[in-house]
Amino acid sequence: MGNAVVQMSFGLEARKQIPGKECGPAEGRNDLVMKTVYDYPRYYEIAFSFRDIAREVDVFEECIARYSRIVVGRILEIASGNSPHMKEIVRRGYEYTGLDISEAMLDYSRKKAGDLNDKVLLINADMRSLGIREHHRKTDAF
Repeated sequence: MGNAVVQMSFGLEARKQIPGKECGPAEGRNDLVMKTVYDYPRYYEIAFSFRDIAREVDVFEECIARYSRIVVGRILEIASGNSPHMKEIVRRGYEYTGLDISEAMLDYSRKKAGDLNDKVLLINADMRSLGIREHHRKTDAF
């Protein structure tokens, strides 16, 4: 590629830039591959490692206690990414469902789940097309 630079961003199309000349979108071009932060789940996890996951799950439980009229046994995390809450949610006795569009993030989450697989369900889907036709179990929280 020489002096060319490929821009990577959170969903903006990748473009090959050659000093003094800009080429079109990467789509359909063999020499360019669009990569985003979502293609690198470990780096994503490192970038957001400042979060206090246990305290965030405390907030989930406070909301469940305050607003749920049923006993909650499963928590659905939409746009779950690398599933940062998964282990803490399972540790507290819930089952976990993570839904994300990024297969790379879900693969990383599957590896993180390890022996928790009987308590974890990971779904590859686009949340924009998510439709809930009926509530299948009384113990689900969304």
